[in-house]
Amino acid sequence: MTQDARVDEMAAELQRMMVERLALPNVPFERQVAKAGRLLPRRQRRNAARLIEARSFGGHPKLARQIDLRSLEGIYRDMRTFLEQTEPGELRWTRRINLAAAIAFNILVVGILIVLALVWTGTV
Repeated sequence: MTQDARVDEMAAELQRMMVERLALPNVPFERQVAKAGRLLPRRQRRNAARLIEARSFGGHPKLARQIDLRSLEGIYRDMRTFLEQTEPGELRWTRRINLAAAIAFNILVVGILIVLALVWTGTV
């Protein structure tokens, strides 16, 4: 298996796992990583950027020599481990809790502002 094919295979596997585990759309790997944003920790985003860079070197024979397949294998294993440990149900639950907390906070702030406005105008 050539080096380019191995890098593409790693990216395809990570792309499939990101669709399953992070509920991201099935778009090209580069766009998928951009859409993932904060769902991926900083180290995983950095690793994905290195994998994307290695994929871009694939069509250039001189640049392809700069690809360190051993470090890319480590990046692949690291990202795969992270994605395997991520539970899709837990991610959905966390999003719902965060949304409920934001709504509750906004209601609290609006309530406080209404009370302050009533006190300030002297109606209470």
